[in-house]
Amino acid sequence: MLPACHAVRSSRAPTKRWAEMHITRTLGALAFVALIGGAAFYLVSRTQFGGRDLTPRGHTSGMLAEDNAIVAEEQRPGSSVTIAQVHLVGPGYVVVHEQSGAILGSSALLPAGNSNDVQVAVIRPTTDGETLDAMLHFERNGDSTFQNSADPPIESRLGGPIVGTFTISSSAPEGGRTR
Repeated sequence: MLPACHAVRSSRAPTKRWAEMHITRTLGALAFVALIGGAAFYLVSRTQFGGRDLTPRGHTSGMLAEDNAIVAEEQRPGSSVTIAQVHLVGPGYVVVHEQSGAILGSSALLPAGNSNDVQVAVIRPTTDGETLDAMLHFERNGDSTFQNSADPPIESRLGGPIVGTFTISSSAPEGGRTR
């Protein structure tokens, strides 16, 4: 017969091995289920939507993380710029600034909600290679005309104005929209 201390060690060893084996099998099974679930989700989504990219053509995709937002895209030189998308919670303007801060132009008064393809006439033609900022401003004085001293920039939740930076490029897609 074996000594008592040897019998105790022998009885613990299979329990430890069983636990290691059980954990390994469980992790393997979970990994397998995750793989199968991911594959099933991919196949179902491809089947339901016909394998199409659901992002509207000419638009970027994203999530609205602020109450107000702007999307400005690369465009060709010209006497106006087109801002792809604007979302405002109240009436306001898109104001185009040079990198120095100088104002080149402002949109007409935009209503609350979504606006697409917002045109902004600029005081001078834009040039190939320059970078511009499209900044959102509130309508504050009630005259429906942008006035820099009266209609302040819309502040981000993170601080600073809400700005969409874009470049002017002669190689940008025709119509000023990324396709």
